[in-house]
Amino acid sequence: GAISTMSILLEEKWNCDLLASDTSFGDGMNLLHKAAAGGRPLAVKLLIDTLRERQTPDGMSMLRQALEALDSLQRTPLDVALELVQNEEEGRQSVRRWDGVAGGAADWQQCIQLLKAAEHELRQGNSTKQKYKNQQHSTSTS
Repeated sequence: GAISTMSILLEEKWNCDLLASDTSFGDGMNLLHKAAAGGRPLAVKLLIDTLRERQTPDGMSMLRQALEALDSLQRTPLDVALELVQNEEEGRQSVRRWDGVAGGAADWQQCIQLLKAAEHELRQGNSTKQKYKNQQHSTSTS
């Protein structure tokens, strides 16, 4: 399905620009915007997990940049999901054709939960990766 394909394409060896804005539709959305707009929690989770592990060449968090990125209407991925959850039935009709390959029906509520959790994690300044590194360091120095 689509998630398996995404997993393959998101591998570092392919060197995809995970922060690129879509210019083909003029909406300026990045991958996280698109996944949130489609109400695809599996895709949102996969992207968050992948972005959490990567940094830009200048050392900034790719996850932070993706969460803070604005589309052409000045919306973050979370803003897009919040907007679409208000028109959930209309949105469901527009994305229903993708349900079979996208891991099930659209679920904007779950996308919102995932995006809010990722934003909270960044605000706290403690990524799971950093917590793990800290645990490993304290274990190795004991």
